[in-house]
Amino acid sequence: MYSQQQKTSKLGIDFDKSREKRHMTALTLRKKAHAENVEKKRATAKGADDQPATTAMLQNEDVPLLIRGMFSADAQQQLESTHKLRQVMSSAHEPPYNQLTPESLVKLVEFLSSATNEQLQFEAAWALTNVASGPSEYTRAVIQAGAVPVFVAILNSPACSVDLKEQSVWALGNIAGDGGQCRDALLSNGTLPPLLQVVRSNPPITTLRNAMWCLSNLCRGKPPPVFEAIMPLLPVLADVLLNCQDEETLSDCLWAFSYAADGPNERISYILSLNVLPRIVSFLSQTSTTLQTPALRTVGNIAVGEEAETQAVINQGALPLLHFMLQSPKASIRKECCWVISNILAGTAEQVQAVIAAGLIPPVINALTAAEIQVKKEAAWCIANAASAGTSKQVDYIVRENCIPPLAALLQSNDPKILEVTLEALSNILTQGQHLKDAGNEAQYPEILHECGGLEALQGLQYIRSDAICAAAGKLLTTFFEVDETHLESKQADASGAPMHNF
Repeated sequence: MYSQQQKTSKLGIDFDKSREKRHMTALTLRKKAHAENVEKKRATAKGADDQPATTAMLQNEDVPLLIRGMFSADAQQQLESTHKLRQVMSSAHEPPYNQLTPESLVKLVEFLSSATNEQLQFEAAWALTNVASGPSEYTRAVIQAGAVPVFVAILNSPACSVDLKEQSVWALGNIAGDGGQCRDALLSNGTLPPLLQVVRSNPPITTLRNAMWCLSNLCRGKPPPVFEAIMPLLPVLADVLLNCQDEETLSDCLWAFSYAADGPNERISYILSLNVLPRIVSFLSQTSTTLQTPALRTVGNIAVGEEAETQAVINQGALPLLHFMLQSPKASIRKECCWVISNILAGTAEQVQAVIAAGLIPPVINALTAAEIQVKKEAAWCIANAASAGTSKQVDYIVRENCIPPLAALLQSNDPKILEVTLEALSNILTQGQHLKDAGNEAQYPEILHECGGLEALQGLQYIRSDAICAAAGKLLTTFFEVDETHLESKQADASGAPMHNF
């Protein structure tokens, strides 16, 4: 969209504040709902009587009839009705959640408490598991019906079967996956100790998988759980991570650590004290993204920490593996990889040198020309942070690796976030170049930028409808290209009525 409105030059963007904001927002950069780790899952057929054809015969209009059967005085009718209701709720198509009443959920919880009839308990647990897998209002309805304390009691009971406990774990995982409010309801209802006991009891692999998935959901969500509430599960996760070989279990374990490490430095320090970082880093070399992705996320969250935490990532040999991952055909992996490297480059000059020594700068510069905009943005942050934290000599090496031309090309982007980080990168580079000049060294950085079209692009950014971008571009022009503010204002006045890009 273009506008006829005139734009005056805005000078003096605060790059220090921008860097601080970058560090603060890094903690939430990756925290989105991702397909790699399912929040909820529906329990489908297990037995011969649960084939899709059988379930398909039960139409939605049967649900009220089934509910009436659950309230029958006949025990067999109760079991059959609950079994059929569970089948309907296991449908691969949209289950008829809206036909369930609060009273029917309370009745299912009553059956769940029926210690004298484990088959009825199991059918009720399975039905409630699938109701909890639905939209949030139905997950909350399961909680309001009183199901959580009963599921916890089942996990605590030595008399209950492994199958019933596994189904209860599955239900609790669905509740935890609904979001922070439901997750916290579980944590405050004593769910964690019996869950950890299930993990410690050397359960069947399917039970262990469900338990680990449930524990990962207890660590996730916004706002994050109180760290003290999830601390007891981390040593158990560490034991699983170090000793288990099952890929699905390890994947959920890694996701749990990634969530737990996403926060203040105290979280990261505690996780490092469990001596799991070598194992986590080892998964970066996996070809399976099931393990590679959560391992990379965890390493990235640890690298966000203070200098010692960032150095721990370097000391464990992560940098050569990041070099390998930058060649991944998956844009999501390359983006995450650049994000991790950018956090390391925001550290000390010694840490910047470690990145240089690992040969990571050339592939990062190459990522500036990637087709995917998110990869470009994270690569630009790498250069911006390196030029800020590194020495003038290190920045000169990065410039000699030809980083300026692709940065100049990014000034043509229509994405304001790309423009902001690119302008910060160029500001840091040109500032370091000026330091070299002041010391009597040759550093023709502005000339390089001019030759590859950067000066013209900066002048064009004076007409962008963004105060921050206009300010950043104007500051570069007046500081490094001998363009004074009066000239800029005069030029813009002459251009009054010319089209201006509007984000």
